[in-house]
Amino acid sequence: MSGTALIRSVREVRGDIPIIMLSGYLGDALVSSARALGATAVIAKPVAKAELADVLAKALARPSAGRRASGRRRQRDGNGSQ
Repeated sequence: MSGTALIRSVREVRGDIPIIMLSGYLGDALVSSARALGATAVIAKPVAKAELADVLAKALARPSAGRRASGRRRQRDGNGSQ
C-alpha cells in the first residue's frame, strides 16, 4: 500500500488522527497529494531527531479535525460524570 493510499484509508476510519508522512522521495505531486488527502505534515527522509520531535509536537498539539467538526468536548463534573 502506498503512503497516499494509507492516508486515504486512515481518514475513512478516523478523520481526527494526526498523520505524518515520511518519504525518501518527496516530489511536488506527492506532497500536494498527501496534503490534499489530509496529511498533518509531510517530511523527507532522512530526518533529524530534532526535526521529527518538532513535527510530532506540533501535530499532537493541534486540535483534531474531529473535535473541530463536532464542537466542544464534553466536560466532566466534579463527580467524574459527563
